[in-house]
Amino acid sequence: MANPWSDETPIEEYFVFVRRVMAKLAERVGAADVVALGEMAAIRGELDDHITTAVHALRADAMAPATWQEIGDALGMSRGGASVKYDTRLDTERYEKGTGSRQAGGQPAHWR
Repeated sequence: MANPWSDETPIEEYFVFVRRVMAKLAERVGAADVVALGEMAAIRGELDDHITTAVHALRADAMAPATWQEIGDALGMSRGGASVKYDTRLDTERYEKGTGSRQAGGQPAHWR
């Protein structure tokens, strides 16, 4: 019997499976207690981390990197919103190192 979760499995089948599992989990949590609800809510943070990992992988594709516009469209947000949320270079290059339009002291360079 073939492995149903091999690399050849269409990605749509994974989405169907995850949605079914999440629906069943919601039923089970609803019949459990508030502690289980907290555990379920923790999954949201993990999902956000996995989305970030996927965005970084799509942007790092050497042959055809996804644009911020494509990522924003897929996530239902603007190009700039996607870039601000997921571009890790913004934090390290512009703010921590003091490059870009913001300098230490908090004022944009053109206001000095």
